[in-house]
Amino acid sequence: RRAKDRRQEAAQLALLPEFSLSLTGGRLGDQVLSFLNLNPWLASAAIGVSIPIYEGGALQAKVEIATAQQAQAVAGYGAVVLTAFREVENSLANERYLALQFPLDQKSLDDRTAAVQIATTQYKAGRRDLLWVAQLTTVQLAAESNLIRLRGAQQANRVRLVQVLGGSFDAAPPTSAPAR
Repeated sequence: RRAKDRRQEAAQLALLPEFSLSLTGGRLGDQVLSFLNLNPWLASAAIGVSIPIYEGGALQAKVEIATAQQAQAVAGYGAVVLTAFREVENSLANERYLALQFPLDQKSLDDRTAAVQIATTQYKAGRRDLLWVAQLTTVQLAAESNLIRLRGAQQANRVRLVQVLGGSFDAAPPTSAPAR
């Protein structure tokens, strides 16, 4: 983005006149004067001015192109910022949703586990058949699987949140330069 700003400034500065100053000096190197031990000093100065008069609108077109490129860079930066904000907002909303969902799934698993224990007791007492116990155990395992899946989703969401906030998973923490 800074490069685009500098290009626009350079294009605008190209519309302004340029000034130059040159100074030269030295001894005159003529052989006859050297033979007579006369070596006079010679100095000259020059001032120059260059003014862009007419270039068929090329300079103004360069300014307009640089301005458009600068606007494009700003828009691109804005799009990146909005994407970052959206990703953070989505991760925070998902964290809240998953946190609300977790106790409900845990309660469901606890209820299914209690139902399997009751069914097992009834089976041992001869009041229920083994198929009924197996069906309840299948439902309990599905509830446990859902809870495990939810925990995995929470962990993945937290990793994503750290990443979109600019975090890193490097093994070594960044070191700061010593203060002077």
